[in-house]
Amino acid sequence: MMKSILVLFIGVGCVVYPQLPLITGVIIGSLATTFMANPVFAIIGLIITFVFSAMIMITQNAESLGLVYLVVYIGAIAVLFLFVSMMLESDIKLRHNLERFDNSFFQFII
Repeated sequence: MMKSILVLFIGVGCVVYPQLPLITGVIIGSLATTFMANPVFAIIGLIITFVFSAMIMITQNAESLGLVYLVVYIGAIAVLFLFVSMMLESDIKLRHNLERFDNSFFQFII
């Protein structure tokens, strides 16, 4: 039911306002960025938001601004955020594994 209402909303909106699917993509991406518990998924939501924002700029005849937005924000900033969050997450996992190893080592000695 909800899916058919959303399809009807976007379908009717495309006739009246052709950029409604792009704006809906920006809203969904920003909500995913805000409410995801996993930081990697939140950054993927941020990338989705950037892609749809660049598409809106391209459809408004600002092609160079849209392409710069894609290259600078997605190519540099979002990839940097993703890299840092994945490195921090692996550091937390490594620290957890070392703590578990230390505990088992001391239990073996006692």
